[in-house]
Amino acid sequence: MPKLNIGLPADYAAYLLGEAGVGYVSLLDSIRSPSPAGAYLTGESLSMFGSYMLPVTRQYTQTLSKAGFSVCAGGGVTGAEQAAELIRLGAETVQIATEALLHGFARFGEIDDEIPARLAAQKPQPAVRPRKAVFDAERCTGCGRCRTQTFCAIAGSLAEGNHACEGCGFCAQICPGGAIAMRAS
Repeated sequence: MPKLNIGLPADYAAYLLGEAGVGYVSLLDSIRSPSPAGAYLTGESLSMFGSYMLPVTRQYTQTLSKAGFSVCAGGGVTGAEQAAELIRLGAETVQIATEALLHGFARFGEIDDEIPARLAAQKPQPAVRPRKAVFDAERCTGCGRCRTQTFCAIAGSLAEGNHACEGCGFCAQICPGGAIAMRAS
């Protein structure tokens, strides 16, 4: 079971893992990435975890489970509602590490006890609606973060009209000027 925590587009990761004969994958508990806009940490890149990860975790979970992989989803999960959502998107197990670090190991039991009620309360959700990144040149600050972020190869070419976006939303999160927005496709 490989642990995927590098910035590969989800469809490409599914292809590579399938070619390697992998059947079970652990996702995204952290990922090396450029610093997000407004982060208190400085430097060229950092290992990210926490809420920034959840949109990417959702995308990878859905893509890889639809491709037939057994998925242990993790990254940005802080409670039972998010764990239940990932289960609905196809995860067989969910990793919730940050909550234990912040609130102690008893938090695992609390979340585990809440998940059945959350699953019962949630109506079956349709698949995550496809979204695409849309670039607004007038709001671009020229910082270059979208060109250096590791999650996808297309974010830096949004200005040129590239529409091969997987919809993870990370480029929109790290754009300090709000030049990248996610729109339903």
